[in-house]
Amino acid sequence: MPPVDSQKILLIDDEPTLHDLARAFLEKAGYHLLSAYDGPSGLDLLLREKPALVLLDLLMPEMNGEQVFNELTGNPRYEPVRNIPVIMLTGHEADGLMKTKLMARGVSAYLRKPFGWRELANVIENLFIIHDIRQRNLQLRAEVEATRDYLALILNNAPIGIFSTDARGQIREANPMVCQLMGFASPESMAGKSVFEKKSLRETFLRTAATRVMTGHKPWKVQGFNFRKSDGQMALLNIHAVPLWQSQQKEGGSESLAGVLGIVEDVTEGQKHDYQLRMLTTIGLAMQSAINLDELLHLILTGITAGPALGFNRAMIFLIDDTGLYLAGRMGVGPADGEEARRIWQTLSEEHITLEDFLEKYGKRRPARDDAFNNRIRAQKLLLTAGDSDFVATIRRKKPYRGLPEQRVCASCQKFFENLELKDFIAVPLVAKDRLIGMIIADYLYSQQKIDADALASLEIFASQAAHAIEKADANRRLEEDKYKLEAAYKELQTTHDRLVHAERLAAVGNMAGHVAHEIRNPLVAIGGFARSLMRLAKDNASIHNVAQIIAEEVMRLEKILANVMLFTKFPKPSFQFADLNTTIEEACKLLQSEAEQHNVKLIKTLAPGLPKLLLDPIQINQMLVNLMRNGIQSISGYGVVEVSTQFVEPQEVLLVVRDTGSGIPANVLDNLFNPFFTTKPDGTGLGLAICQQIVGDHGSRIGVDSQVGHGTVFSISFPVPRNQNTAPNQTLKKTSKISLIENVFA
Repeated sequence: MPPVDSQKILLIDDEPTLHDLARAFLEKAGYHLLSAYDGPSGLDLLLREKPALVLLDLLMPEMNGEQVFNELTGNPRYEPVRNIPVIMLTGHEADGLMKTKLMARGVSAYLRKPFGWRELANVIENLFIIHDIRQRNLQLRAEVEATRDYLALILNNAPIGIFSTDARGQIREANPMVCQLMGFASPESMAGKSVFEKKSLRETFLRTAATRVMTGHKPWKVQGFNFRKSDGQMALLNIHAVPLWQSQQKEGGSESLAGVLGIVEDVTEGQKHDYQLRMLTTIGLAMQSAINLDELLHLILTGITAGPALGFNRAMIFLIDDTGLYLAGRMGVGPADGEEARRIWQTLSEEHITLEDFLEKYGKRRPARDDAFNNRIRAQKLLLTAGDSDFVATIRRKKPYRGLPEQRVCASCQKFFENLELKDFIAVPLVAKDRLIGMIIADYLYSQQKIDADALASLEIFASQAAHAIEKADANRRLEEDKYKLEAAYKELQTTHDRLVHAERLAAVGNMAGHVAHEIRNPLVAIGGFARSLMRLAKDNASIHNVAQIIAEEVMRLEKILANVMLFTKFPKPSFQFADLNTTIEEACKLLQSEAEQHNVKLIKTLAPGLPKLLLDPIQINQMLVNLMRNGIQSISGYGVVEVSTQFVEPQEVLLVVRDTGSGIPANVLDNLFNPFFTTKPDGTGLGLAICQQIVGDHGSRIGVDSQVGHGTVFSISFPVPRNQNTAPNQTLKKTSKISLIENVFA
């Protein structure tokens, strides 16, 4: 089958009939046929259309197929289309010599006329497949050659020596740096030489590396290898050699040693800076892992004062304050006096501790509250606008400042230097994103060591790392603050959304319930009246009298339900006054005392004395309390307790708790507990708790419930304490009453 995109096929033949037949078949097969009736026009069309395949008649007048093919393959003009596959067509017996010659020159296939169209289609499909494979092979070959050239480029220009050997120890690859160390003119002159047999290689690290790896079948690594080069000079080398393993497919996938690969680093020139660079890297990595700013600052200062690292006696950090006018002392690390310095040095010398262990042990500590030196640093401030200070001007220009003994100091900095005992010191600016954020000051106050150029350069590098780490830590702090704000805002938004949904649902249910109750009330009154009349008329007929009595009783129950529904849908707004919550609780308990005794339930009051007066509607609060306490009494089978307690909660809340030891509420019921008309009681209306919730909401309060099956239920209501006892009640809760069904729902 042809590809999805229709491919062009060019037919160059002087027989028009063949063109018509070929077009009919090939276009039906999904190809697009281009026609040329002689050689020159075919070549022009070929160059212009660039078809995917050419069908070329061998025997044509003026310019035959062989001449066309010779022009295609030999004329530079046709270079862009030279690789297009060509099928040669002939109506004569195939000339074996001609066929062989043309096939050798690149003709893709030979077809003798007349041929079957299916045969032609198969040849075309096969040619496309072969052509694609050839193109991919050419592409892969080009990629392999490009990769080989690139690897050779890397090998020849690598700043380290690279070599490899085969399993017999003969050099396969050696880059120019290895050749230079060995005294060879070029990699080609080293190739094939045996590290075990060649005299100039036998006494070198190449033989040592090959021997160690081949005998041990494991990597060999050495640092600081002393090697005398061919010019007689000594070099210090770091060498790392590893075995090259080759899979043996014929032997069950086992591996055999194919040779050795090694790298060589000449560290002679960098020896004096090597330790310092490793130190800076180690401290830099430690800084990157620190997120808390104070922890990071202490780690920075510890790195500056670490004996195995920069080794300054004292280090201090100043950061620009919020006003942007001062460099404020943030933290200092170092001894407070010479005696403490000697004690610290003695301890460190006995520990023989590495830099990594030093940072782990001391870097993550923060200065103690009574650290004299740190407290002295934190008490200092340096005015950035001091115009007479060369010190301040240098730091503001983001340049390091070198302080020297007996150096004249401006009046604005004199006290600053005296307080910190600054004599011979370095001050390096902390710059992040081209912005001055602070400075580091370090010195050798107690060891009296001279500050050389290397120490200054190292501290500058270190300060650059520290500045970016500080900026990162500060950005992380701001990000965390923003994250907490967003989380809080999202939580508040989600809560508000849930409350709005709940309020809309309650409003819809209330409107519907009110409408239904209004429509049912009049017919129900009529039914009740007729039932009572029927009872009077049927005094002598017991059966009719009993039926009428049942109807009247059920109508009364329905009227009670309708009254509750109407109360819920048109619940009156509270009439606020300053009232004592404990007094309201006492009154509610008196109302339920007899009912509780009948159910063997003990009412307990645990009321906090001296509660502030609250803005309440005592009647509605009494109604709420009676409802909650009655639910608790009814949930207890046998002896039990219903406890009502109050408590003042800081800063301005009074907490009311109603707890019972009843049967508890299942988890699947809790979610619907305050929904109107939801009840688990056979004779309940499902409006009691919904009304309680509305009362709580109208008081600007919150109600919550916690329950465990078999252990009881706890209702908690939190009342706000008015800030001003003289405030008019209606003004205080005016805003809250508008959202009474929203503000009081929480899990």
